Amino acid sequence: MQNELRVLTGVHAGARLQLNATRYRIGRDTDAQIRLTDWHDVPLTIETDDDGTLRYRTDDDTLHGLLAAFEPVRFGSVVLCVGPADRTWPDDLALLGRLLHANDAPPRDAAAPPVPAPARRASNARARRALACGAVAVSMLIAAPFLRFGAESRASNVPDTRLALDATSAALRRMRLDELHASLVGGTLVVDGIAPDAAAATAVHRLLQRQPVRSDARFAVASTIVENIRESLDNRDLDVRYTGDGVFAVTGSTADARHALARVAEVRSDLGAGVRRIDVAIDAADPAQKTPSSYDAALGIDGLRYVETPDGTKHFVGGTQ
Repeated sequence: MQNELRVLTGVHAGARLQLNATRYRIGRDTDAQIRLTDWHDVPLTIETDDDGTLRYRTDDDTLHGLLAAFEPVRFGSVVLCVGPADRTWPDDLALLGRLLHANDAPPRDAAAPPVPAPARRASNARARRALACGAVAVSMLIAAPFLRFGAESRASNVPDTRLALDATSAALRRMRLDELHASLVGGTLVVDGIAPDAAAATAVHRLLQRQPVRSDARFAVASTIVENIRESLDNRDLDVRYTGDGVFAVTGSTADARHALARVAEVRSDLGAGVRRIDVAIDAADPAQKTPSSYDAALGIDGLRYVETPDGTKHFVGGTQ
């Protein structure tokens, strides 16, 4: 069975790697097989046992453990996850949700309080407690480096909001929504910018709803803005389109160019902050040179167009009548 490694958060969120070799070293230095530029912890080595079990350990041996399928592990601001390459993976947000829920779970010792020993075995109980206390003390001494490292690199330094931000940013990149940006405003996850159409906007709303933190969608929808401008102008001779980067364009020729320019100025004040500007290129057209909206026949020769409308009227457009 071939495994796959995925990066769920950080600069390289969304990256995937087939684990063909039995050993990989992860770090930010140039000799790492898997180089992550935002890896700030001690370099990590992932190894595959003969039975297919994946293990990880740091170069200084302060942290090591098993990598279970679809169970993400946090290393500083980077969350890694492994799983079979030939199986359907849960969504990245669902995987991160497992990590968040694991952090919120109560300690195992708190779930089942110890049952007191019978009074007639008090002496034996005291002896066992003494041995247990000694064992716990030794265990704590051995585990102290792991607990300290884990607290610094996997829990306390990266709040849930940061994980949600990284996951949302990665999802926006995968959806190729380059004009939408995720950020944290206080404790709220905010997405602003411009979505290309209603379908993309719906996908982003669903993305935010799956986040385990407070979120706010503050983006505009380009297709909706285009329709609003077109309806406000109410002129089929003018073309309205979105050119990107918050810029809209109104072009064409119309007999009442002054009125069209005034309507564009009014529309500008009604648009949101996501709209940077509206570029206008409107020419004043001679009403006599306008092609009828419906006609039965048309002929064009050397720039002169002859058009006959259903009522029998003949029109010469583009030259002298």
